[in-house]
Amino acid sequence: MGHGGSCSPCTLAVGVGRSHFEATAMMLQAQVDGNYNVQSELEQEVTRRVNEANVGPLGLGGKTSVIATFMKVGPQRASGVRIVCVRPTCCFEPRIATVEL
Repeated sequence: MGHGGSCSPCTLAVGVGRSHFEATAMMLQAQVDGNYNVQSELEQEVTRRVNEANVGPLGLGGKTSVIATFMKVGPQRASGVRIVCVRPTCCFEPRIATVEL
């Protein structure tokens, strides 16, 4: 966590799917649909566990490495295999705003 060019503390974007392509697509959709005010139990758990590692902003230590997790989980293969795509993102990266002048 930390460096990598994303804002710290960051937001984790996570996609889980049947292929690398699907996991990446799910991760991108998680960024689009993510809501800081509405976190699933699994999203809250991931955020809590990452913060417990005490990595902190820029890896300097501290209790807030991640402010939220945005996650989309798709179907699994019959074999049960899952592919995970994770990206630590800037909290403003996927946001869209409109202003009328």
